[in-house]
Amino acid sequence: MSEIKPVYNCTQDELYAAIILILKSYFEEQALFAGLKGKYTVDYGNELMVKVKAAQLMPSDSQRLGEQGLLREEMLKQLNLALDKVNRLRLYIRDAYTDKAVRELKLKIAGFDDYNEAANANWDKVRTLMVTAKEFITTNEADLMANNNMPATFKAGFDALEAEIQPQITEMLNYRENNKQATAEKLKMNNAIHAEVMALCEDGAFLLRDDDAKKSQFIFSSVLEIITPPGASSLTVKVTRVSDGTAVLNANVKINREGTPEREAMNTEDGAYFGNLSAGTYSVQVDIEGQVSFVSFKDVETGVNARLDVKIGV
Repeated sequence: MSEIKPVYNCTQDELYAAIILILKSYFEEQALFAGLKGKYTVDYGNELMVKVKAAQLMPSDSQRLGEQGLLREEMLKQLNLALDKVNRLRLYIRDAYTDKAVRELKLKIAGFDDYNEAANANWDKVRTLMVTAKEFITTNEADLMANNNMPATFKAGFDALEAEIQPQITEMLNYRENNKQATAEKLKMNNAIHAEVMALCEDGAFLLRDDDAKKSQFIFSSVLEIITPPGASSLTVKVTRVSDGTAVLNANVKINREGTPEREAMNTEDGAYFGNLSAGTYSVQVDIEGQVSFVSFKDVETGVNARLDVKIGV
């Protein structure tokens, strides 16, 4: 299924505000509209207003991303516990298998090829690593415990953490997928409302073709300018490492203002730059090697060159 994108070149809030103004003008000219098409009744306008209100009440991207961000913060705490356990296992494998070739093979069998991606919050890899490591401990417990190496309590602790974290990962992945579906449903509804209103505007512009002032009330771009006067702004997002302050050059930065097409840019030494922005609140997402590493929001004011500094622990 292809990704649903907005067909309107404005934010969702601007879309709703513009449609409400257009409907106000429609009610004022309803009798004129009814003379063109029988469907243009007062009830028609009321029903269209109900659709707009229903779309407005659906959770926004910022709400969903905020909730997802909170859940992710909790999951990162669990990830740190998991990585601690896995790194302890690495030390136990090191001392249990002194032959380098054998040790490297055992590390592979224990799932350490997935470690780096798991450490970057790739939740599928975290799931796989925990399961593989658990199976390895069960199969090789005697070797690992020999010579007072791995404590007798380690296996039970690892098993308990693995059992706890698996449903949490499932919840996280489901939440992320549900957010995508919810965003798609809202965009689908917005696009349908926009298409209906554009048809109404075309009819209104025709009916009022000899009255420029009234005609402009049914030209979507003109109504939009009443709501959001044009202004030039920009946003620079700079992604650096917590450890040494250097730029994370493989970081992909995505920004989105509610209901508008997403924009993205790669982080450079000077940051990721986004110009010609409209004023408003933008969601900011930083992806590193395909994994979401940071989610936040930034207010951009008209005529202001805004800046957001993001520090990542990589």
